[in-house]
Amino acid sequence: MNFNTLTFTFPLGYPETDHGIMHYCFRVFDAGTEVHSTPHGEFLGIVFNLHNEFSYRIKDLFEGSIARNQYNFVYVPQSSFEITVQKGSHAVFCIEFTPAYLKLVSANFPMLRQFLCKVEQKIPSIMNDIHFNITPEMREKINDVLHTRFNGPLREDFLKIKAVDILIRCLEHSQRHFHTGLHKADIEKIKHVHTRLLSDIRNACTVGLLADEAGIDERKLERGFKILYGATVYHFLLNERMKKAVALLRDTLAPIDQIAFSVGYNKVRGFSDTFKRRYGYTPAMLRKKDD
Repeated sequence: MNFNTLTFTFPLGYPETDHGIMHYCFRVFDAGTEVHSTPHGEFLGIVFNLHNEFSYRIKDLFEGSIARNQYNFVYVPQSSFEITVQKGSHAVFCIEFTPAYLKLVSANFPMLRQFLCKVEQKIPSIMNDIHFNITPEMREKINDVLHTRFNGPLREDFLKIKAVDILIRCLEHSQRHFHTGLHKADIEKIKHVHTRLLSDIRNACTVGLLADEAGIDERKLERGFKILYGATVYHFLLNERMKKAVALLRDTLAPIDQIAFSVGYNKVRGFSDTFKRRYGYTPAMLRKKDD
């Protein structure tokens, strides 16, 4: 059972660096499953997880998981891999570059130079142990690629510009957040809190209770959570609640009071006020707009 895939090829602009490739892989799974694949060659580039979290295992090399809205630079020699997905929508966007091209841009990015040293030795690796958060600007550029209507030479130039733009944004963002000051054990505890929040967005636990449950200092949790996920615990949970509410308002006929309860609000007034502060209109107004 494989993903549906769109592929975009673009010139890198240097004779010795050949061309780059973008892949958009997507599918809605009716149940949790494992996806197996054996690429035709090695992979070097950026992987963006646009939808739900998934786990990965590269045969005999390394394994891990990547949360929704995260990215990392990845190098994998030719090898089979497994991806374990849960029920729901999954989408991954990848940009492949050649080692020669990345070497050209690595002068200003020490962590990229370190990563390319492993690539030269054919050592499978990710650039950083912590996956980074996809910024709104990166999302916008990815959407530009997926919805382009250009054809011919103009399309190639457009894709090249977008790919380089995304690459530089990722490198600058990654370099800026490279030194987190967090110990690996603390990172795992913070990831536990992140998973806990996503498992039930109705959860009304305070930061203090979440910190106690994870076995981490409250201030360290708040600081580390913002480093890893780009928002405080409160704002992260609020964002997830509002996104879920928008989806339910648009995709179901559930009453607004029921939607409010399902995203953690006991009173419709509180839900509506929060929703309006966030989007500029009430839940009822959103439904009218979509009708």
